[in-house]
Amino acid sequence: MTSEFNIDRLAMSYHLYVNEPEDTPYYFDKYCIEQAGNLNDLNRKIIKVVTQNVIQNEHVVLCEQGGQLLGWFKPTHSLIMYRKAFESVIIDFEKLEQVKASELIPKIEDIKLVFNNYDLTSKYYVFDNEIRLEALYSGPYFLGFIPSKVLLRHIKIPKVKSQLLETIHDVYTSPKQNRQFVSFSFDTNNEVIVEEAYPALNMVRISQHKYSGWVDQSILAPISFPLDETVLSVDDIKRDHLVRTLVGERKKEEAIIKKLLNENISLRQRLVRAEQKKNRINELYNNLKNSKLGRLQVAFWEKKSGGRKK
Repeated sequence: MTSEFNIDRLAMSYHLYVNEPEDTPYYFDKYCIEQAGNLNDLNRKIIKVVTQNVIQNEHVVLCEQGGQLLGWFKPTHSLIMYRKAFESVIIDFEKLEQVKASELIPKIEDIKLVFNNYDLTSKYYVFDNEIRLEALYSGPYFLGFIPSKVLLRHIKIPKVKSQLLETIHDVYTSPKQNRQFVSFSFDTNNEVIVEEAYPALNMVRISQHKYSGWVDQSILAPISFPLDETVLSVDDIKRDHLVRTLVGERKKEEAIIKKLLNENISLRQRLVRAEQKKNRINELYNNLKNSKLGRLQVAFWEKKSGGRKK
């Protein structure tokens, strides 16, 4: 496995897949003098790099996990995770069986057992020995890495109208055709709306009235939709990662500023209300003093408290 840290100098925070040798130490300081522990418990996990430095020509990173700082270490085999647009994907198992093995790719038996039962989202790129992999998630849960070239990609369609050519017998809840509807059928006399597609599978999701589901594209009148056939280079991926990181950091800063402004406004409102309450109390006190009964009561309070406070 190769490392990219001799060529990459990302200026901001990013995520790292830890894949270091056994008993690799991490330290309290960036000069890597005072050891804090080892990375054994973090291996094969994803952590966040919050800052980095170059000390005596060696790249060192300060990491955190779950908002808690872990320490500094020298990454040699860990892999940078490059941000990308989130995409719904499906694994082409026939292609996967032909791919050169990588230690980051789970056994194909495990993939078929686990991955095929989840809706998968690709969230990051990773490069391992020049193989481009993608980090797959099910909801918020990281499942593993799969080569880009074996992934079938989903596309959104801006609600194209079409007509059914025949009665539909097979309507699925998933484009993988592993979960089937049986409780309804679409009306062939009315138009359907095509909302999304997996072109490589010839599967499209259509809707009609309150129903929707995945069907084979061949039962629809011919439709066309744009396919993104752009081939991304490594430089394109790194550039896109940088842009997405900048946008993400900007959004975080804006959220913090907005929170501080809201807190400041809330504090000002509380101060105004406190001042209004104080003025009301003073007003009531003065009204009380100016009444005959009130003067007697105030004199009694002041005498009891040792005299009027200035």
